[in-house]
Amino acid sequence: MGAISNPTRRQFLQFSATGIGGLMVGLPLKALANGASLSSRIGFFVEIRPDNSIIIHVPKPEIGQGVHTSLPMLLAEELDADFESISVKQLPVRLVPRENGEGYRWLHGSQDVGGSTSISDMFNFLRQAGAEVRRRLVLVAANHWDVSPSDCRTEENFVIDVSGGRRLSYGELAAAAVTIPEPDTPTPLKNPNEFKIIGTSQKMKGVEQIVRGQMEYGIDAEIPGMLHAVILRAPSLSAKLVSFDASEALALPGVRHVVAVEGPEPMGDFAFTPIADGVAVVADSHWLALKGRERLKVKWTDSPMRDVSSKSLDEKIQAQMNEPGQTIRNDGNFDSAIDGADKIIEREYSLPFVSHATLEPQGCIAHVREDGCDIIVSTQDSSDCVFAAAKWTGFTPEQINVRVTRSGGGFGRRLDEDYVPEAVQVSKAIGGKPVHVLWTREDDMRNDFYRPLVKHKFRIGLGSKGDIIAWHHKLASTGRYFRRPGVPSENIYIPEMWLDDFPAQLVENMKLDYFFVETAVPTGPWRAPGHTANVLLCKAWWMKLLMK
Repeated sequence: MGAISNPTRRQFLQFSATGIGGLMVGLPLKALANGASLSSRIGFFVEIRPDNSIIIHVPKPEIGQGVHTSLPMLLAEELDADFESISVKQLPVRLVPRENGEGYRWLHGSQDVGGSTSISDMFNFLRQAGAEVRRRLVLVAANHWDVSPSDCRTEENFVIDVSGGRRLSYGELAAAAVTIPEPDTPTPLKNPNEFKIIGTSQKMKGVEQIVRGQMEYGIDAEIPGMLHAVILRAPSLSAKLVSFDASEALALPGVRHVVAVEGPEPMGDFAFTPIADGVAVVADSHWLALKGRERLKVKWTDSPMRDVSSKSLDEKIQAQMNEPGQTIRNDGNFDSAIDGADKIIEREYSLPFVSHATLEPQGCIAHVREDGCDIIVSTQDSSDCVFAAAKWTGFTPEQINVRVTRSGGGFGRRLDEDYVPEAVQVSKAIGGKPVHVLWTREDDMRNDFYRPLVKHKFRIGLGSKGDIIAWHHKLASTGRYFRRPGVPSENIYIPEMWLDDFPAQLVENMKLDYFFVETAVPTGPWRAPGHTANVLLCKAWWMKLLMK
């Protein structure tokens, strides 16, 4: 579908100036306030209510990392808002065609999360939005008092006339501030030494709803007329559906449909697809769908992975590590140094594939209409949800409406959107009715993009004083970057074996070798740091050395 880009400054100012209502010149401020029975939306991020409370619409999805608190802090800082008065809503996903016709860009700034980048992505972007809203509120107040804006200051949702001591609330000013023209230059931002909110500890937004069970997660979402579905997926990797008998499932009261779900053809030389073949049971409730799934009789093809096991993968890894690997760092002369070592220490460590096991399992609501498709989903990558739904429906991205809910954990799992095509397929198959496809915990553990299986081999040479004079680290992995678009094979090691990691530059003769092990088991990011599987073992090895 093309690359996603953030808006330019000009585009940002244009959508910051977009609001609800209009500026009524000459109308007394009191009359404006009395006529403003609804909230005033100033740009896409800030909504100010007549009672002087503020709603901030946050572009990034909340997956437990706290962005529904930290990102509003950025905007509130420049707005000089009372943070206690702020509530938070998730900003709707919006992609628009790029001006050159090549792909799409975010209208509101990036709306995906991953790699711990939300604050760095949004730090100046949301501060600028807050500063611009504050500028407009000050202009309206200064005009009403017939004073210079420089004679006004702001504090906790109020504009204050410095010399006269008069005060107007943001709620009184908002309706008139909606269509103030955009400035020719960006509104100045505060110096860090002026911060009152950024850098402080604030109460987490939404915590009351969470502890009371009132927060909506993807698993809780509902829309009128929605049915519920579960899928019986292929029992092994890339097995294909041959046939199914749904008669017993359909005999269960409340079971409405039983339909096939098709996985795409496997990619490359290995039998791998992110979406397994399956049979979906659609019912009036999730429980009924589960009971109906138990009654299915399904035939599958043999899996091309039927002979692959942990043992066979370990044998493959051992064979590869006995051959030369991809040397990615080679300081000094390891072979010569190890030959002259007074003592040689060797150690092997292994870690298995690891599932993300998010507290909230995967799921998606899809409603395929005649003129578009509605998606409700817990995700880290809303743009890919748009593109996936567009691909499987034949609609354009502009016809896909994605509403993102709060997620019960992400850890990189929700960067993949395999649950979206499943729900879209089921909705299409049952005549376009809205349907919630919800995974069970067993589904989630068996159908993941796992942290790679890895094996480490360390060979260390010690000198006469016990100092490390030679270091050789071999790492074999099934590769987090395997089949990642745009990543050449020689760069698969990058997120797992870091060239400058400890003890780089501390050992004169140091060699790092990487061995990529191809497998059909899906792999992906498991939390933001690429080498989560490796740092533990490296540190454990250091502890062993210290005890020698």
